Amino acid sequence: MFIIQVCGRFCMDKERCKKLFEIAKKSSINDQDIEEFKELLDSGCDPNIKDEYGRTPLHLSSGRGHIALVKLLINYGADASAKDNQGSTPLHYAAAGKIIFGDTGDE
Repeated sequence: MFIIQVCGRFCMDKERCKKLFEIAKKSSINDQDIEEFKELLDSGCDPNIKDEYGRTPLHLSSGRGHIALVKLLINYGADASAKDNQGSTPLHYAAAGKIIFGDTGDE
């Protein structure tokens, strides 16, 4: 029974932490998004959680130019050298985002 309780909590937390991706994917963010993102990290969400493509929230935030989210993620221990399934790092996403979207920084 203990194992089921622990797994249930872990699985629930993982689902809740997927909100990091939802915020990071937005084309623009506001103060409320930044605060919610910080609260998720404060509550223990793993800044290095990966999606089905091997991307972390840092990959997506970097690609969208969300400087405030990038700073939060780095401060919470995000791996800046993490590679997605194609071998791309957050720096690759930042460079590609700059080329595709232009100056997208929200800050």
